[in-house]
Amino acid sequence: WIRVSSFTSWFRVLIRFIDDTFTAKPSRTLEICERLQKEHPTIIWSCLTRIDTLNEPCMRAMKNAGCRRVYIGIESGSQRMLDLYKKGYKVKKIYQTIALLKKYQIEVSAFIMLGHPEETRDDFEQTMAVNVRAPWRLSQAAPGFWGSAALLIAEDF
Repeated sequence: WIRVSSFTSWFRVLIRFIDDTFTAKPSRTLEICERLQKEHPTIIWSCLTRIDTLNEPCMRAMKNAGCRRVYIGIESGSQRMLDLYKKGYKVKKIYQTIALLKKYQIEVSAFIMLGHPEETRDDFEQTMAVNVRAPWRLSQAAPGFWGSAALLIAEDF
């Protein structure tokens, strides 16, 4: 569990949970948030998360426990590319999740994947359109290989 020394009364403590499964198990997320809120109410924190594992009760608890930003894998604004990456969610889910995060005043930093060998100009433009419409900071645009089905395609070459 998080141990914070007595100097927190003089300094603001900022924590970033680098765990892309932070919200994968809602009961664990809620427990962490409850303990943070109870034991360390002045800590400000952020975390990595995924579109398909974040729900409203967790967002509410995260905000109440001091979460100010999430780094979230958006991946693509193209449904065809999301399907190719086997993400398991629809583009509409991206907008719904971002709207809820905005409701709870949790800032969003997005990760997207660009440059997959099968990505078309239309796929790219759909992703850019999502990025223009969405209220987030683009955290990282990466080639569409790591941690996805695209890696398997690349290994065939």
